[in-house]
Amino acid sequence: MLQTLLVDDDILSLNKIQTFLADLDFIHVCGQLLDGTGAIEYLNTHGDSIDIVILDMEMPGASGLEVARFISKHQLPITILVISNYDNFEYVKPILQAGAYDYLLKHELSRTLLETKLSEIRLYIDKQQLHQKQWNQMCQLSKQQYLRNLVLNYDIPDESRHFFASDPLLCGRRHVAACLQITNFSSIYQSIPDERHQKVVNTVLHFCDTFFTSLQRGIITHINYSEFLVLLSFPDLTSEAAILQTAAQDISLLKNNLRRYLSIHTFAESMPVFDSVEHLRPYYLKIHHRLQVKPFNSDSERPGEKEGNSVLLLSLQEENELSESLLHLNEKKVTEIVTHIFETVGQTHVSLLGLQRLVLRLTEIMQLALRTASQDRETITVPPPAVNNILDIEALKKQFLLYYRQGLERLASASVSQYPPLIQKALNYIYQNYHLDLSLSDISRHCGVSEVYFSRAFKDALGLPFTKYLNAYRVRIASHLLRQSNDSLKKIAEESGFQSYNYFLTVFKTYMGVTPVQYREKSPDTSTD
Repeated sequence: MLQTLLVDDDILSLNKIQTFLADLDFIHVCGQLLDGTGAIEYLNTHGDSIDIVILDMEMPGASGLEVARFISKHQLPITILVISNYDNFEYVKPILQAGAYDYLLKHELSRTLLETKLSEIRLYIDKQQLHQKQWNQMCQLSKQQYLRNLVLNYDIPDESRHFFASDPLLCGRRHVAACLQITNFSSIYQSIPDERHQKVVNTVLHFCDTFFTSLQRGIITHINYSEFLVLLSFPDLTSEAAILQTAAQDISLLKNNLRRYLSIHTFAESMPVFDSVEHLRPYYLKIHHRLQVKPFNSDSERPGEKEGNSVLLLSLQEENELSESLLHLNEKKVTEIVTHIFETVGQTHVSLLGLQRLVLRLTEIMQLALRTASQDRETITVPPPAVNNILDIEALKKQFLLYYRQGLERLASASVSQYPPLIQKALNYIYQNYHLDLSLSDISRHCGVSEVYFSRAFKDALGLPFTKYLNAYRVRIASHLLRQSNDSLKKIAEESGFQSYNYFLTVFKTYMGVTPVQYREKSPDTSTD
């Protein structure tokens, strides 16, 4: 509904226009005035709430032109439609130059003509509002980009610098900045299972933008992961103590509102008062470091209770165990190791930096296994998991389990690619099901050929009968488990696919030349936990 003000010293003309407008459902007449002076007084107090002014040219007191110039001077978001008695463009030209949208002649005025013109104005206003909204969004994004690039030492686009420099609320003032970090990741992600991270970021930015707009002294930008930067500017305060107190109140109110309305819990670290945004980066780096060593998975809003581990790397034994499990295509063991790693992370005060290093090392181990398996053949690749936007430990675990499963599939394919399709199919089946009670009948049926044909083809390709190859592979798995765990021999026999413990002992000694106990005793990698 467009709020419309009628201004005309002719009462009959005023009533006529009012009658025409009565049937228009998108127009609401909010006032009727008989002179320009009264119109200026009215607009001085209510101008921000008016959309359209239907204005007579000649009136006692202030003229229609003076009213139009008042609207233009004060930059009121009002569309002016002029009603004139004179069919002379030169007569109405000055008021059009002052910002009037168009003019209509009184003696030609009709219900249809007025409705047509106001419908046109409605479309014009909608378009202007859309453009203004887009412009405001672009300005806000540019200012956010400026702040982010400034603290991260990135190149700053000229347009971002321009928008920031032209903002009267942000330039030439004393400032206080604060780093804001979301702490309650788990509860947030449970409530919004899709588009997890970006949705949280956009929600926080929009909410805070609205908050700071009401204060008329702040802006927020997203830095990385759960971290945001708030910049507050103070035009009227000179006392540093007063600035810090007001800033603390603003940040506290913002945190309370985020918790109350969005169930988002945050921790904030504030910086000292500074006069220029060019001084922001050194302060930010100090605060950023304090946030990084704060426990990643902690919901505490008090820093320093427990400092997070900033260097969470795998032990050498864990790395070797994971690497060997990959190269031996032991999916079950890989799954156990990765699951255990992230369960440990979830129970430990781990910093964001420590988590980043862990993610990097896990990715490197997989890539190394792929390069090792490639050798002189075509390089094997698996895209690393997209973990930049994943802040939930459980989600991160799932991402890496999927990543390692995909890697195992590529490793298995690479190890058998040199053989004919029939043998490739058989080997893939063995690698995935060695822990089951496999028989020649099972695998030949899986491959779709007779047992006799499969047995001959398998031996020709690998130089070993099926049973001997399967036992050799199971011994390989068992030897890995003996080196990397303290599990009982019976459990290792079972996990390796041997249905009989005694048979396991016999086969192992046949292939390795020593008993499983002797092999474990000689292994330097055996765990002592």
